[in-house]
Parts: sequence; structure tokens; C-alpha cells
Amino acid sequence: MPRTGRTGITTLLALTFAIVGCDGSSVQSPSTLSTDAAGPKDDATKSTEIVNIWTPAAMGDGAWLRKSLATAGVNPDALDPTFGATALAFAADFGRADAVRILLDAGADPNALNKDRSTPALGAAFFGRPECLQILLDAGGDPTIPTQDGTTTYTALDAPWPITKFIADALRMPLDPELLDAGRDECRRILSEGQ
Repeated sequence: MPRTGRTGITTLLALTFAIVGCDGSSVQSPSTLSTDAAGPKDDATKSTEIVNIWTPAAMGDGAWLRKSLATAGVNPDALDPTFGATALAFAADFGRADAVRILLDAGADPNALNKDRSTPALGAAFFGRPECLQILLDAGGDPTIPTQDGTTTYTALDAPWPITKFIADALRMPLDPELLDAGRDECRRILSEGQ
């Protein structure tokens, strides 16, 4: 990994908070999110219950994800209440290519912004998920969209292992440094071919 200067460290720390979505609340894995059944039931009994599309996206559970997306009024680009990330971002972060496809087929925007303005492509690159990155780019994902702190899909590839491990641990995501490096190298190749 390349050395990172003081400005780079600031950007990488911002990326840490961007991907984890830290806003002062406690960090939870996607599997601890609400699994309530539906949004508004009818005009007389409006509900604020949330249909959980984020956990099945992160887990790659296609049947559960399809069922959740089929619920009336579900927005495939909705931000989860804990991290402020889309289901597409969770699927890409966890390397769930089938879930990425399901969400895109359901109308999810490949450039939908998370709370911090990061995109699913940025997460796919950060966690070394080349298959997910390729699917997102083929669907119109833009790797040049910066977060609020200027991090892009390209610069996310250079995050050092300790920061990446910290974020993966916060998400309870198993991640091997050698597989991460190989995945990021493949992401670099994909991005360079797309220029």
C-alpha cells in the first residue's frame, strides 16, 4: 500500500466514518436492523414500521430481499436508519453480487448516495469486491462521484489495512488482507479499463 500523508489520513478517517456511517450512534451489524413487515398499511392506520431490505442485501439472501422489495411502497434506494446507507451499498460492501443484481433489477440507482455522499461503487472498491464493482459500473455507476470529503472510488482503493480492518470489524465483516489486496488490484484493473 502506498504511504499516506497527513491530508490522506484525514481523508481516510473521513472515509472510515463515511462507510461505517458514524454519527455518534452505536455501530451495529446489518443483521441487527429492524425486520418489521411493512410501511403504511392503509390510510387509517399509517405506520412508521420499516421494511428491512438492508440485512438481506448484506447477507445475500435473495429470496428474503425479493420478498422485502415486493412490499408496497418500498424504496430500493432508502437509507437504513442505523448507518445511512442504501441496500445496494450493503450488498456491494459485503460482495453480494446476486443481491446487487436484484436491487438494480428492482430499480435501485447505482449512484444512489449514502448519508455521507458515498456510492455503492466506492464501497465495492474499498472492500475489494470486483464483481460487484463491475456490475455497478455496467449499470451506470460513476466512480468519480466524491463523498462530502472528496474520497472517490479510485482513492478508496488506497485505504490502509488498519482502517479497512477497523471498518470491517465494525460491520462484523470477515476480511483477509491478502484477499482484500487481490480484490483491490482487480478493482484497479476494472477502473483503468473503463477510462
